[in-house]
Amino acid sequence: MSNDGLTLNQLAERNAVLVTEVEKLRAERDQLAAENVRLAAENKMAVDAVTVFSNVTHDVTEIICDELGHDRVAEIVAAYNDLGNMPATDRIVAGIKADGVEEFAAHLRVNDNGASVCKMIALGADDFAKQLREGAK
Repeated sequence: MSNDGLTLNQLAERNAVLVTEVEKLRAERDQLAAENVRLAAENKMAVDAVTVFSNVTHDVTEIICDELGHDRVAEIVAAYNDLGNMPATDRIVAGIKADGVEEFAAHLRVNDNGASVCKMIALGADDFAKQLREGAK
């Protein structure tokens, strides 16, 4: 996308469209972040319920093993150990944020009209996107 021959009004219109798109992405990001918080709360309730169940059933483990079999009990214990871990969700949200920042940097590069300030901001945005991605690991 080249800006050759575009008037200031055309550039302003293009910028307004891009600002609207960025705001839409921010709203989607915020919605996903809120969903992540809700899911984390539900996950905590599930972990708490499993903990209570585990404490209650601790004394009757042998009876449970006789009833379900040792392999099935091992599967249940493994599933319990997996509860509470949400790094994949955190990485997804961080990736969405980083994608938005990278799009913003790309927009600056395409529409910089030779302005070195835009290039410097784009470099800063690239660094910030990298930090977002690394922070989720």
